[in-house]
Amino acid sequence: VIDVALTVVRAIHFAAVLGLEGSIAFLFVAAGAARLGPATYREVANWSLWVASPLWGVAVLSGGAWLAVLAGQIAGTTAIDAVRQGVDWTLLKETQFGISWLWRAGIAGLLGLALLFAEGRGSGHRICAAAAVVLSIALTGSLAWSGHGAATPGRIGDLHLAADVVHLIASGLSFGALLPFSIVLLFASRGGM
Repeated sequence: VIDVALTVVRAIHFAAVLGLEGSIAFLFVAAGAARLGPATYREVANWSLWVASPLWGVAVLSGGAWLAVLAGQIAGTTAIDAVRQGVDWTLLKETQFGISWLWRAGIAGLLGLALLFAEGRGSGHRICAAAAVVLSIALTGSLAWSGHGAATPGRIGDLHLAADVVHLIASGLSFGALLPFSIVLLFASRGGM
């Protein structure tokens, strides 16, 4: 039986993580390489961070909701009751999903810190920006460990997992960059570049 709540929470989480990766990569890679003037870059950066910051929050909240809803589904109860019973903690400690969830939570925390310090143009800001790009790619790729590829044994499973990682990263780079790219096109149409 497909649990609608689990499907919705996962879809929200995947969309937020993919959007987060694309918007961060677009800001610090594509927009940075476009040789925008300082004022235009600052405006694009503000809009891109305006997109990335809420997506980070949605990714974190939906990740927590995913854990709780899955715990409820496994326990055959509501998410709240499953959390009260400690099913979420058992899921975190004793399953591959839980271990990958903990890794994603750690990556998301580091990504949040990198985003806080990535604004600006100095060398320290560039290091944080580069870290944000790498961490957003790692966060997106790590979603593969919660899918079918991670459950497939043997060499074919390794190949499946690698394909899932590459597919997720590429999806995030293309899907997530659409809104920031649209903003740059808007600036260009106004003659702001």
